Amino acid sequence: MQRLFILLLIAHLIACSPSNNKESSWLKYAGGRDIMMQEQDFSAKADLDSLKDKKGLMALGPIEDLKGEITIFDGTVYTGTIENNQAVYRKDSVVKAVFLAYGSADLYSAVQVEEPIKGLKKIEDFIRKKAIENGLDHEKSFPFYMEAQIEDLDYHIMFKEGAGMHGHQAHKKAKRKFKLDNSNVKIVGVWANSQEEGIYTHNGSRIHLHFINEETLASGHIDDVQLLVGSKLFLPQN
Repeated sequence: MQRLFILLLIAHLIACSPSNNKESSWLKYAGGRDIMMQEQDFSAKADLDSLKDKKGLMALGPIEDLKGEITIFDGTVYTGTIENNQAVYRKDSVVKAVFLAYGSADLYSAVQVEEPIKGLKKIEDFIRKKAIENGLDHEKSFPFYMEAQIEDLDYHIMFKEGAGMHGHQAHKKAKRKFKLDNSNVKIVGVWANSQEEGIYTHNGSRIHLHFINEETLASGHIDDVQLLVGSKLFLPQN
C-alpha cells in the first residue's frame, strides 16, 4: 500500500509537468486523517524525498507515526518535532508523511488583508469570499499561502508516544502546544472541496493551515491566529 501511494504521487507530479492543456493549479493528497484514525494506521503514505526541491510545491501533513509536522513551502521542506520534551525545527529534512496534501499553482494573485482577522473560521470565510471574487471555484480544491504579520499564533506539533489504541482523547493529548507572538510568518494552506473535507482538513472546516518562521525555523499546525493589516493572501490565478 505504501509503495502504491508513493508511485501514485510520483506519477501525478510527472503528469503535471508543463503542457498546453494542464490546469493552472492543482491539489492532491496521499493518505488521509480519516483513514489514519479509523484504521489506526500511522505508517508512511508519502516519501518527501521524491518531492523535495520541487519548485512551487506547497504541502502539509504529519510525519509518519505522528512524530511531528511537515510543511513544504516552494519546494523547501520544514519539519517540527519533539526531542527531550523540547520543540526541534529543521529545514530540508528527509521524512515521510502519514498523510499529505500537496499542490502548486503557476501564478498567484495577491489579496491585501485590510482589517485584522481573528480565528480560523473568519480566515476560512475570508478565503472563500476572495476566491469567489477572483473567479476561483470554491468547490475545487486548491493550495494557497500567506505572507502574514501576526499578533498571536497558537500552534501544535503532533507527537504520539507509546503503543495501543490512539483515540480522540489520546490524539488531543499528543498535541504539544506552543505560541508565537508579534512575528512575520509564511502560512501554507490548502482548501478542500466538500468531498475532501475531513480527509486532510478537520471535519467542518475547508482549510488546513501550517506556518513557518524563516528566522527561527519554527513551524507547525495552526490552531488559532490573528492576522494583522498588511498581511497578504496569495490565491491561484486562473
